[in-house]
Amino acid sequence: MLKGSEYKEARDAANKANRAIHASDPSLKGLQMHEIQPVKFGGNPTDVANKIPLTPAEHMEATTWWRRIQKQLEEDILKNP
Repeated sequence: MLKGSEYKEARDAANKANRAIHASDPSLKGLQMHEIQPVKFGGNPTDVANKIPLTPAEHMEATTWWRRIQKQLEEDILKNP
């Protein structure tokens, strides 16, 4: 999992790429870009093949699922350092 400045840089790159994707395609209005393999987990922040447009509700569901995975991994790491 990426952390600290490494994550911040990757997240910034993803956000910039997402803004560019939105600017180039008006049909994405109201949708949110989601990284299929999240940046936090090493997903490419700028590759369009790693992005999918989702409704806000779908995006929240996907984000919640990935946060559960992250929490479980962090708990497992604490138990088994």
